[in-house]
Amino acid sequence: MFEPINPKVFELCFRRWVESIVEAAAQVIPIDGKTLNGSYDRKQGKSALHLVALHKSGMN
Repeated sequence: MFEPINPKVFELCFRRWVESIVEAAAQVIPIDGKTLNGSYDRKQGKSALHLVALHKSGMN
């Protein structure tokens, strides 16, 4: 199966693919999580609400 593949072409394609993954993985997206104070309901047995936010300022 691999015999007809040109090694130089395969290497070039493989390197480009790896570089694209590295570039995508290098992007950092800052997130923040908080528990909303006073949002729990003891009488009804409901836990507090949690908020997760994505900060656009850190995105490219």
